[in-house]
Amino acid sequence: TIFWSLAPRVRSDLPMRVATGMVLAALLLGSLWVGGEFFAGFVGLMVMLGLGEFYGSLRRGGYQPLALFGFLGAAGMLAGTWFYGPVAVPVATVATTILTFFYYAFALRRRDALTNGGLTLLGLLWVTGTAAFAFPIAAAEHFRVLVLATAATVIATDVGAYFTGRAWGRRLMAPVLSPHKTWEGLAGGVVLGIGAAVAAGYFFDEIGIRSGAVLGLVVAVMAPLGDLAESMLKRSMGVKDMGAILPGHGGILDRVDAFLFVLPAAWVLFETMGLLR
Repeated sequence: TIFWSLAPRVRSDLPMRVATGMVLAALLLGSLWVGGEFFAGFVGLMVMLGLGEFYGSLRRGGYQPLALFGFLGAAGMLAGTWFYGPVAVPVATVATTILTFFYYAFALRRRDALTNGGLTLLGLLWVTGTAAFAFPIAAAEHFRVLVLATAATVIATDVGAYFTGRAWGRRLMAPVLSPHKTWEGLAGGVVLGIGAAVAAGYFFDEIGIRSGAVLGLVVAVMAPLGDLAESMLKRSMGVKDMGAILPGHGGILDRVDAFLFVLPAAWVLFETMGLLR
C-alpha cells in the first residue's frame, strides 16, 4: 500500500512493518539471485495467496465467487504467460469466462450469477492478470536489473509518501475511499520515487537515465492508482485489510496493491524501449 496518511497520534506499528518488509525483500532478492524461474515461482505464490485473500474477503462479505474456477484460470494464465507471453492473459480470461457461463447455465443452485460470476473474473483479472506481466520481465536477459529498478521505485514511492504524509499531510486526496491519504504525501512519494528511478538508471547501464526517469513517471501514476483501486474494493466489501498473513501490513494484497498496476505499465515501457530483448 502507498501511505499518504495524516498520522494519528498512537503507537506506531512502523517497526513491525519494517521487519515484515525486510523479510519480503529478502525473499525477493533470494529468488532473483537464484534465477528467473524462481522469481516467477515467488510471484506465482504471492498471486495465489492474494487471490485467495480476495475470494475469502468476498465470502466474508456474503458473496459466493467461484473460487475454484478463479484458481484454475489463474494457474493457466501464469503458466501460459511464462511459456507464451502476455497473450495468455486474454486467452485464460476468455476460457474462464466461458467456463463460468457454462457453470451458471447448468448449475441447479445458483445465486446471483451476474454478481458472483463477475467478481470471480474480477479477481482473476485484477490479481493475476496484472501480476502475470512480471513473467515476461523475468524472462529477459537483464531481468534482475529491471525487477530491482521497478521494486526500488515503488518502495521509494511508498516510503516517501508515508513520511511526507505523516509530517506535512493536510489536504485529503480521496476522503471517501481512504480518509488518511493526502496530496502532500502523494507529492513526497512521487519525488522520492522518480529520484530512485533516475538513480537506478544512473547506476545500471542496462536501463539508462532516460528510461529510469520514464519508469519513475510511470510508477508515480500507476502506483497510487493501484493503491486507490484496492481501497475502493475494501470499502465496497466493508473490510479494513484483505488478510492478516503479513504482520503490520495485513494481507498480501495490502502489500502489493501498487505493484499490480505498475507491472503491466512497466512491461509496456520495457518492451517499447527494447529492454526485454
